[in-house]
Amino acid sequence: MLTYRYRHFWYLIRFVTSRKYAAYCNRCNNGHVIERAAIADKLTSDPVPFMDRRGWMVGLGAIAALVGLVVVVGIQHDGEVAKMLAEPKIGDIYEAEISQISSGFTNPHVYGLLRIVGIADGKATFEIAHNGYDKKRSASKDYSEAAYKVAGYFDADDTATYSTDELKALYDKRLIYDIDRP
Repeated sequence: MLTYRYRHFWYLIRFVTSRKYAAYCNRCNNGHVIERAAIADKLTSDPVPFMDRRGWMVGLGAIAALVGLVVVVGIQHDGEVAKMLAEPKIGDIYEAEISQISSGFTNPHVYGLLRIVGIADGKATFEIAHNGYDKKRSASKDYSEAAYKVAGYFDADDTATYSTDELKALYDKRLIYDIDRP
């Protein structure tokens, strides 16, 4: 006879914590614990079900697949951003720490959007958003909800001009942290 105990995390990641083999009498139900080594040659396969015995592998595989997906998507996104940095186009939207790019903000860390309005002599001219936020996700939300399309969102008087090399340097410093091409 085998008794075993297993633990789990949400029934997905499961593992055996203890197992005991015992020999007992069918008539009087008395018995004693025996070592696995004593009966190992009589066992043709492990009597513990696979999911109880190796269920942790399913959870580990799911976690590994998720990590792999995140890495692949990140690499693909970095490639797209590098291409957009090398070949800027009018209308590109840059998510950036605009307090470091524009003098119109007093707080040290203000995040917002920039829009390319012109390209001349290998330099891109940006309009800077009127609105700045203390969190990156707020600027990203403005892009995802298309708030930047509202007239007057960008300040036509507050502009900045950068070459592609300067844009790459700003991206490397993480002052520009994402680029979107609508």
